[in-house]
This record gives sequence, structure tokens and C-alpha cells, in this order.
Amino acid sequence: MFIQRMADKKPARLILDIDPTDDPCHGQQQLALFNGFYGQYMYLPNLLFERTTGMLLGVRLRAGNVEAAHRVVQLLQPIVAALRAKWPDVEILIRADAGFATPRLYRFCERENLEYLIGFVASEPLKQRTTWALDWLSERFERDGQPCRWRGGFTHQAGSWDHPRRILYKVEVNEQGTNRRFVVTNGKGTPRELWPIYDDRGTAETFIDECKNALSMDRLSCRRFVANAFRLLLTAVAYNLMRAYRQMLAGTELASASVETIRSRLIKIAARVRRTVRRVWVHLASSFPLRAVLARAHRAICRLHPPPLAG
Repeated sequence: MFIQRMADKKPARLILDIDPTDDPCHGQQQLALFNGFYGQYMYLPNLLFERTTGMLLGVRLRAGNVEAAHRVVQLLQPIVAALRAKWPDVEILIRADAGFATPRLYRFCERENLEYLIGFVASEPLKQRTTWALDWLSERFERDGQPCRWRGGFTHQAGSWDHPRRILYKVEVNEQGTNRRFVVTNGKGTPRELWPIYDDRGTAETFIDECKNALSMDRLSCRRFVANAFRLLLTAVAYNLMRAYRQMLAGTELASASVETIRSRLIKIAARVRRTVRRVWVHLASSFPLRAVLARAHRAICRLHPPPLAG
């Protein structure tokens, strides 16, 4: 769906955000297992979004007690292959939080020539190497009373790695206290250039929010795991259709509206349906305020055509 929507527009760069989300279960669903981190019986699906369009490129339903990075390479591999088949020389950046800091994901990205920015746990060796920055910024904050921040980087080799990798760090001191964060990367650029790119990863949370709150992605109440996985895929398709629909509203007052706003104002509206021999007539109320917007979207839909069938 994403490649079809892009048509002949070649992207200069693709940013793929991977994020898990908790899906609480309240029945006897298969593989609805207890997750100690979330403190509940649940599923833990993984979702993969493209940053610029917000489209969902991949989703995998998983048991509730797995780690965040469980089968992430299996999710990524066919997606990367399809994107590279369409755009062989496009740059692809993988972003994820510290739950995905695993050597098998690093190795996959390096083997496939993918750039990555992945959060990293603040281990004791990393803290020791950045203690000087924390002490220096604490002194500045105590002296000047102004929030302080420092971003830097160094090479590091964890015990499970076969070679050193680059670690970015960010140290902050302000009224709320101190904060140290780390990211592992193979990207080019200075820490000042790369940190804002990683921080933008939070946008994926808004995409997940639309899936869960506007389209009820977490309503997986079937008993069988496969049935719930299928329901999850149906929601993924619905989400992408709504994203495509919103692109058709460019230039209107709903151009940047949320999925829930589009549903309530353009889709879930009262109408009278009348069938004749040759047509189906949909009569809207004369006082409907978005007649022109709906007509514009309808014309855009009529211009669409299905993709050619595979030989």
C-alpha cells in the first residue's frame, strides 16, 4: 500500500520506526501471557511505521511475555527487500528504543547497509565514561541556574559484540534533576545532528495512538491467536486507508485532521440511501457543513484505480 501511494515519487530517505505496544487481554485468548514490565496479561504486537507518511508498513502480533525485539528481523527483512526492489539506492534509517538494542538487529542493519539509531541502556561503563559531563553540567547549573545540556559520542564494545560500535550520549541538568541517555548508531554526522533525528522517534507514538484509540487496534477478543492476528491485520489496512484518505483532503480544513475526526465528520454521518434501476443515490442533509470537502474526497477516490494483477 505504501509503495502504491508513493507512485513514481522516489523518496530521498526512508525513516522506519519500530515500536511495540501493550494490548491488555481480559479473557482466555491464546498466548495472552503475563508481562512483568506492564504488570498485566496481554499481547505485545510490534508495529513498523514510515515516518513521513505515517503509513504502517508492517505489524506482527506476539505473545504477551516476549521481549520487545522478539522476531524483529523477521518483521524487517521482507519490508526492506520490497523497498529496495522498488528503490535500490534509497537510504533507509531504522529507529527504535532501548528494547531493540540487540546484536542481531545491529548485524542485520549492517549487513543490509541500513543506518540505525537505537536507544541503549545506561550501563555502568557508559555512566562512568560520562560522569565528567554530569559533574561539569551540575556545577554550571548550580552556578547559573540555567538548564544545561551536552551531547557527545565515543566508541564502545559490549561483551556480546564482535566489534566496537559508536555510542551517542546526551546529558541534561535542570530543575527536575539530571538525565543521561544513550544511543547506539552507525550513522554519519555529529551528535548534535543525530540526536534531534532520534528524538523525533516519539512521533510514532501518535501513530500508535490513532491505531488504538480511533480504530480499536487493541480490541483482540477472539479466543484463537491466529484469529486475533488477522483482526490486527484488518486494523492495519484500515489505518492505511484512512491515511490515504487524509491525503485526498489536502487543501481542505481536514487536511491535518486526526483519524477520529475524519471518521466522525466525514464517514459516520447521517444519510438517506435510495436505489433505482441504474444507480444508488446517497442523499445528505442540506445542512451538512462539509459537503464540498466530501465531494472533493469522493472525486479523488473515483480517480483511483486498482493495481495491475500479478502475472
